[in-house]
Amino acid sequence: MAENEINTENDATVEQEEGNAVCKNIKTLDDLQECLKEIALDELKVLKIINSSIESFPSGSFVEFESVTTIMLNNCKLVEVPPDHFQGLNSLTTLSFENNNISKIPQGRFDNLTTLETLNFDSNKIETVESSIFSPLTNLKCLILSKNQIKSLDPEAFQGLTSLEKLDLQQNKIETLDENIFKGLEKLKELLLSNNCLEKLPDEIFNDLTSLELLDLSNNKFQTLQRFDNLKQLKKLQLNENSFSTLPEDFCQNLEQLEVLNLSENNLNALNATFLQGLKNVKEILLNSNKIVNLPEELFDNLDTVTLINLQYNQIEELSKKNFKNLNNLNQLILDNNSITTFDKPFEDLTSLKSLSLRNNKLSDLNPNLFENNSSLETLCLDENKIESVPTDFFSCLGNLKKLSLSKNNINKLARDTFTGLGGLQSLILEKCHIQQIEVGAFNGLASLIELSLEQNLIEKVESSTFENLQRLNRLELSSNKINDIDSDGFEGLMNLRLLNMESNAITEIKSGNFKDLTALEWLSLKYNNIKTLESSCFQGLENLKLLELSFNSLEIEIDGTFEGLNELQFLYLVNCGLKGIKSLASDVLYNLILLDIAYNGINDLALDFFDNLPGLSFVKMYGNTVPTKKFVELINKYPDITFYDESL
Repeated sequence: MAENEINTENDATVEQEEGNAVCKNIKTLDDLQECLKEIALDELKVLKIINSSIESFPSGSFVEFESVTTIMLNNCKLVEVPPDHFQGLNSLTTLSFENNNISKIPQGRFDNLTTLETLNFDSNKIETVESSIFSPLTNLKCLILSKNQIKSLDPEAFQGLTSLEKLDLQQNKIETLDENIFKGLEKLKELLLSNNCLEKLPDEIFNDLTSLELLDLSNNKFQTLQRFDNLKQLKKLQLNENSFSTLPEDFCQNLEQLEVLNLSENNLNALNATFLQGLKNVKEILLNSNKIVNLPEELFDNLDTVTLINLQYNQIEELSKKNFKNLNNLNQLILDNNSITTFDKPFEDLTSLKSLSLRNNKLSDLNPNLFENNSSLETLCLDENKIESVPTDFFSCLGNLKKLSLSKNNINKLARDTFTGLGGLQSLILEKCHIQQIEVGAFNGLASLIELSLEQNLIEKVESSTFENLQRLNRLELSSNKINDIDSDGFEGLMNLRLLNMESNAITEIKSGNFKDLTALEWLSLKYNNIKTLESSCFQGLENLKLLELSFNSLEIEIDGTFEGLNELQFLYLVNCGLKGIKSLASDVLYNLILLDIAYNGINDLALDFFDNLPGLSFVKMYGNTVPTKKFVELINKYPDITFYDESL
């Protein structure tokens, strides 16, 4: 219970602290009266009655709360706005009826509430808003009517709201708006009309909205719109999720202050070459998820302030050098999921570009000079194309690149010096590329690389010197290849590697010295291979290893000192390995081992002194073995600090 919480007989509660009072679980008028009596009026500023079941409030319920600035009657199942209940509350600035069952707002409910600044009716059942209901609220700044069932608004519904700055009508059923509906709202800055059923707007509907900065018309049924002549201060225009197929050639002519234009998820196909002209301060243009096939060469002319262009999920087939000319401030360009097959150096003017994504196109031949002017690039995604090889020196101008992804291409072989020039690269993703061969020196020049992923390729062997000079590499992913052999110097040079994932390969034997160079390794997974043999000292060099995963192999041996030298080991997984038994994990004491999982091996006996060299062991999972119950009882009695998990216990 809270420090200042009071409970009534019927579970209603009152919490009061530092000028705030919260009443919960009110179910009857008696509960309400009892709770209100408990509230100290001195310095009370905020009154919340929430999560209750009361359809109406008796007259005079709030008459004593003269100093209150905020009243919230949220989630109370109210069916009406209480009449005359707020008379005399001359300090009231916020009034909320969120998440109730109110279907109508009668006239006169807000008379004399001249101090009110925020009125919230979100998530009710209001169907219509009548004339002048809110007109007494001359200081109202925020009116929220979202998530109702409003179909019609009287042309004078918002008359008198001369101070209004935000009007939220989202998620209703509005089909039409009168041309005078927003008349007199000169101070309005945010108008939210998303998720309605609007198909068109009167020509002069926004004429009085000279202060408007945000207009959200997303998720309606618009097929076309006239230009917005009087919205001189508009900064953000949301038109996404409509049915536009085209827009007038002068559509943006008078939107000089606009910073964000969102036209995503429409049916745009044939774009007027000049429809963006006039955007002198635009920062973001979102045209993704349309049906654009051809980009007019003049489309982005004179938009030298733009920093982000999103064109993903269209049907663009080619780009020319004129498409993005003079966009000197463009930082991010997204072209994923198109049908681009050819380039004519479209990025040569993008000297400030930091992120370029071309995922899931049809690129095959790469122009060697494609990125010669893009030295600022930090992230490059070329996933899911048809690239078979990378030209020599292709990345030579990208010294600032930090992340490169080439996954899901058809790169059979990584040739020597493929990544020359990428001295700042930290992450290289080459998953599902059909890579069979990695030449020695393929990773030359990647002195800053931290993460390398080669998952789901066709690599059969980790050869000597493959990863030489990757001194900073922290994470190496080699899972789901066809690796069946590891040269003794296969991991030479990886002195800072922390994680090595070799799951789901074809390894049958771990030889002595395979991991000798991985002195910093902390996480090693070899599960889902076909390992049958663990040579003596096969984990030599792994003095910092904390987790070893060997589950789902075919060891079929009795463990006896196999994990010698793994003094920092904390987690050891040997699930379903066909183990015959365990004499000892190591001759030394493994002080740090916390968890041992030997489930589903069919082990039928364990020596009682097996755990003596594991003083830190807390958990042992032994499901799916056949150790007799008597032996388990002995284990539990001898090692009371260890929790054993087994279906027989």
